[in-house]
Amino acid sequence: MKSRKRICILAALVMAGSLMACGNGSDLGNGDGVENTQINNQDQSDAAETLGTETTDTDTADTTDIETTDTESIDTANTVNPETEQSDSEATDKLTFSAADLNGHPISSSDINGAKVIMVNFWEPWCGPCVGEMPDLQDLYEKYSEQGLMLLGVFYSTSSEDAAKTFVSDNQITYPILIGNDDFTPFTTEYVPTTVFFDGDGNLLSENPIVGAQSYEDWEKLIEEYLDSVEK
Repeated sequence: MKSRKRICILAALVMAGSLMACGNGSDLGNGDGVENTQINNQDQSDAAETLGTETTDTDTADTTDIETTDTESIDTANTVNPETEQSDSEATDKLTFSAADLNGHPISSSDINGAKVIMVNFWEPWCGPCVGEMPDLQDLYEKYSEQGLMLLGVFYSTSSEDAAKTFVSDNQITYPILIGNDDFTPFTTEYVPTTVFFDGDGNLLSENPIVGAQSYEDWEKLIEEYLDSVEK
């Protein structure tokens, strides 16, 4: 019984660690992606060590303890960001927005009506996978913007604006970085990065949000497919 429990818990830990996304938690701006990863790795190590020394007299009680522990770990790691939490009634399939960029300049849907494909990448400055893929996104923006691609980076943690400005400047990110608001919230998930594609009129192209960082090649394939499928 103990062996089966050990396999289940280790499998859950491996699955949690393999997701290339960050829980979009309520503690926004309280750390970066590297620090969060180190903390999660320590938690996993502690869990495995505890499993190796745990003993029990009753299988039923043992199973109950494990289920409770797993649930608490998942809730802590995948906390919903209250700023982006949504109900089914808020769901929409068309993007219309008015927001501000990092410099306070307004930008709205009407400002990008010449685009064929709009790629909205939800990220946060503290999320390692988010910032890790942004140089690739910049390269893709430079390559495909003249073919009709508009890329928008949207983040919600206003307490991290300074960190966002520093990162954008240091990495020469030139596509618009916007501060998230209610216009974007229906397209967010509990995780970052999350990416959604729209046509030039704001109609949803993505069948499902793309959760997690992707390789340059995978993004390029998707962008080319959407550009080929949209006529403007």
